Amino acid sequence: MKTRSALVGATSATLLILLLGSNVAIAAENQRITLSYSGIMTDIGSQSYRSSGGSLVSASVTVAGKTFSLTSAHLEYSIDAKVQGNNVAGQATLQLKSHGAKSGEDTNSAEDNNSGQFSVAGRFDLTGMIPAIGFPITDPTNPLACLPNSCTSQIPGFLIGVGDLKLKIGDSRITLPSTPMLFESAYLNPFGGPIFIGTPDGSISIAVKYTSAISHWANVKTSGTVQAGTTDQGAFTLVSDLTENLLKGTETDRGKITLFGFASTPALNSAGEFKGKSVIPTAGEFDCTSMLTGQLNSIGIPITLPPNTCTATGATSTGGFELRSVQGENEIKGTYVDNWFVPAIGFVGQSTATIQGH
Repeated sequence: MKTRSALVGATSATLLILLLGSNVAIAAENQRITLSYSGIMTDIGSQSYRSSGGSLVSASVTVAGKTFSLTSAHLEYSIDAKVQGNNVAGQATLQLKSHGAKSGEDTNSAEDNNSGQFSVAGRFDLTGMIPAIGFPITDPTNPLACLPNSCTSQIPGFLIGVGDLKLKIGDSRITLPSTPMLFESAYLNPFGGPIFIGTPDGSISIAVKYTSAISHWANVKTSGTVQAGTTDQGAFTLVSDLTENLLKGTETDRGKITLFGFASTPALNSAGEFKGKSVIPTAGEFDCTSMLTGQLNSIGIPITLPPNTCTATGATSTGGFELRSVQGENEIKGTYVDNWFVPAIGFVGQSTATIQGH
């Protein structure tokens, strides 16, 4: 799930590199090689999220035994969060105003009575998350869950906030102190949403499209295997930084690459940098709302998410790299194409490179 998504999400982080090629004897002249590889994320490092909106799709609020349903209202929300490993800090705000709310017990238009004057507002301290993906992945059959005491970092599917919630219903004003609220990450539904905002008990359930969702990732670690020819096998590690625009489904990537473990082609034992970009394709995506609802129910959150609030996606990453062999005698330059799985937690790819001797 992309969370970045995919994740959940995600999301979509981009981590690339070269790998796999023919056995070559490294000489002074330039040599072209084709490389192939596969890899998976192992640690997310740090993340920052800023998201805001939006355009209301639907809302349901239950208070004092009465449920109010909204399909049109003025809604504003914002999320400003930092995630380090398994820890979350930041704030979120929510404001919903309507003059057309209708309770489930009313048969007349809300404009005919004071109950149509309806608002919900609150400011929340973000202190936790429900993960879309936890790393390192220890259960390949369930990559979208962080097993207890096994994760060193997580991609949030939902940020958890706590704050005083203020409601106005007609002439009545109600304050609900220390109310927990879930804010779905835009990684779980790129290209504008809708995302879910609501309480863990389902008394408040809002689906809203976002108008901005920018994230920054730092020190994201990825590792994988390399096959050079038919006999020489190596490995790689990546440490990446990236910036993602989830509304547009685009990302810029850069970072450091290390190749090691090559015996027959020692010039491939090298290190250097890469730059590139990623895009979230619509091909291969699927609706994951029911799956995400099931995941929440399995950890004791008895809600049903609004329709179409989760879409699992992959990603495609392209760019270039420059490496220098450990001995310092060779430079390796080339381009790459990475195809991320759905959800985007691992990838396969190919690279065309030139080994330049000195």
